[in-house]
Amino acid sequence: MTSQSIATIGTFLTLTSLLGTFFYIQLTTWLRDLITLNSKYELNAGGTTADENKALLECKYTLRGLYTELPLISSFAITIFIAVVAILAFGVLSGYLTTDPLAVRIAIAFGVFLAIYLLLVSYLLVRGYVIGARLGRRLI
Repeated sequence: MTSQSIATIGTFLTLTSLLGTFFYIQLTTWLRDLITLNSKYELNAGGTTADENKALLECKYTLRGLYTELPLISSFAITIFIAVVAILAFGVLSGYLTTDPLAVRIAIAFGVFLAIYLLLVSYLLVRGYVIGARLGRRLI
């Protein structure tokens, strides 16, 4: 591989990993907030005191802010960008895969990163929306 190819691949890997990590942290925080809200609901569900009723009302308002389409839209946009960068990176690597063992190792590492990213994002989104839907039904 030429030094220009290695620098280009390094830029692609850095860009996707930084963006993927940032987004993973954002999705993890969103899911953590939903799990916390679910716990608050469970602690106060069926309560008859004014404080418990107030907590349930707070759950309802908080859920409206968390259970939106924004995580899905941003996940889709970031994933499309990462996919485009991946296609470009694999395009650069494809010319060297048969002749350079380094290109093969980079392609494997990049492929593993993409698989982990897609699995984590899918899991976090599905888990978050399941919790949000369940809470939404309970708080009606």
